[in-house]
Amino acid sequence: MKHLASPQSDPRQFLTDLFKIAVKTADPMQVVAAHLPDRPKGQLLVIGAGKASARMAEAVEAVYGPCEGLVVTRYGYARPCKGIENVEAAHPVLDAAGESANRRILDLVSELGPDDTVIALISGSGSALLCAPVDGLTLDDTILVNRALLASGAPIGEMNLLRKHLSRVKGGQLAAACHPARLLTLLISDVPGDEPSQITSGPTIGEASTARDALAVIDRYSISVSPHVRDAIERSAVVAPDDPRLGRPLRRSSLRLLSRWQRQRKQPPYVVSKCASLVVHWKERRAIWAAVRRNLRWTSTLRCTRMPNRSCCS
Repeated sequence: MKHLASPQSDPRQFLTDLFKIAVKTADPMQVVAAHLPDRPKGQLLVIGAGKASARMAEAVEAVYGPCEGLVVTRYGYARPCKGIENVEAAHPVLDAAGESANRRILDLVSELGPDDTVIALISGSGSALLCAPVDGLTLDDTILVNRALLASGAPIGEMNLLRKHLSRVKGGQLAAACHPARLLTLLISDVPGDEPSQITSGPTIGEASTARDALAVIDRYSISVSPHVRDAIERSAVVAPDDPRLGRPLRRSSLRLLSRWQRQRKQPPYVVSKCASLVVHWKERRAIWAAVRRNLRWTSTLRCTRMPNRSCCS
C-alpha cells in the first residue's frame, strides 16, 4: 500500500487511508484461513451469524472446498458460496427470515454426533440475526422488546445481556445445542475490548449472568414489557461458563485489526481508540483528535455514545 498521508497536512486522507487498511486487514478472505485446522474427518457443518458471516463462509470454502451449512447475514450481504447456504434477514430490527434461519440451524446441529465438527462463524450485528425466542415468547414479543431496548439508551453490554435471556441460542445455548460434536468458533469483533461473550451476544460462549440480572436491565431503563415476557426471562436457559456441554473448543480466535498488516510491513505501532475503533498513531493521537474535531465541528471532549460518562480522549 502507498505511504500514509500526513495527519497534520492532510488529516482527511490520513483517516481515509487508515480506514481502508483496517477494512482490508479484517477481510475474512485475508485472515480466516490462518485460523482453520486441517479439514476434520467426519461430518463438517458450518454455521454462523453476523454481517461478515457470509464472507467468512466464503473464506472457509476457499480452504476446504464446498461445505454443508447455513449462515444468516444482513440483507444485501450474501456471498456466492459453493455449499454453505446464505440466508439474509433484517438488522437491527428482527424479522421472520431470521427466526426461520435460526430454527433451521438448530435442526442441523441436533443431528450431529461426537465424531462430527461444527465451525461457528460469528461476527458483529448477529444479535438481531440470531432471533430464536425463548419458549413462551413469539417473534412479535421479541421485536417489541428489542425496539424498546434500542431506544432505551442502554449500553451494548446490557442490551446483549437482556437479549441472551430472551433467546434460545445466545449466551452459550448454540454451543450446548451442538453438543456432543466438536466446536470451533471464529470471531470477528465489533465491540470495545473484543470480549467474546459480547460479540453477537455470545451464542457459543458461556454466560454468567442470571435472569435477575436481565430483569434488572428492564427496570433500570424503564423498558415496558408484559408480565409473560418477565415470566419467560425467569425461565431462560443461558449456559454457564462451566457447563460441560460447552466442552473444550478446538480454538477460539479473535481477529484483531491491523496486527497482521503491521507485522508484514513493519509499520510503527498503532492503537485503536476506545470509540468506534478509530485507528491512530500513538505519537500523533492528540493532533488527529484535533483534526477530527475540526472536520466534524465537535467542540467538546469526544465521548463514546455507548459509554456516555467516559472520555474517548484519555
